[in-house]
Amino acid sequence: MPNGNVTLLVRSHKTREDAIAACDFGESLSDAPFDIYIDENVLIYSKRHCAEEDTHARFFLHIIATDASDIPSDRQEYGFDNLDFNHLTKDVDVFGGSCVVLRALPDYPIASIHTRQFTDSGAIWHSDINLGE
Repeated sequence: MPNGNVTLLVRSHKTREDAIAACDFGESLSDAPFDIYIDENVLIYSKRHCAEEDTHARFFLHIIATDASDIPSDRQEYGFDNLDFNHLTKDVDVFGGSCVVLRALPDYPIASIHTRQFTDSGAIWHSDINLGE
C-alpha cells in the first residue's frame, strides 16, 4: 500500500502500459460513466466506448486526506486538496474507441476522493470513492 493509498490494478498484463492499452484494470471503484481505478498512487479514469469529446469536459478532483494537516497549507481551509484538470493539462489518451485518463495522486494517505465532470450546462456525472483507513 504505497503512501497509505490502495493499489487495485489487477495485473493480468506484463506492464501497466499493457493494461492501459487493453483497458483492463480489474474492478472499478465507481459506477460513473468512467470506470475509476487506483494503481501505484495514480488515479485512472477509463471508458471503453468513448469519443474524444468525453474527455473535454473539465475533471473535478477533490482529495480528502486521512490527516488534514497533510493537505497543502493554501488549501487546508477548504478541507480538501483540489486537483482539478482538463484534457489540455493532463495525460488523456483516446485510442481504439477507448479513453484513458491518468492523474497522479498526492503522496499523503487519502481517506476519500470526490470526482466529477462538468460542462457549462452543469454536472455530467460524479462519484464519491471512500478509501477508508
